[in-house]
Amino acid sequence: MTVSEAAQVLGCTRTTAAVRLHRARGRLNDAMSYRSGSPAQQPVLASPRKAQ
Repeated sequence: MTVSEAAQVLGCTRTTAAVRLHRARGRLNDAMSYRSGSPAQQPVLASPRKAQ
């Protein structure tokens, strides 16, 4: 799928889709290259639920 096609599916401009793709690739790269370090470096995928 091209960036233009993805933009059409997402309902945004080609530029916006390209920026989102660039950022997503960066996050994926960071997540895949993560090595044991401090917990602050771990990617946050979801916030924990607060107990009521």
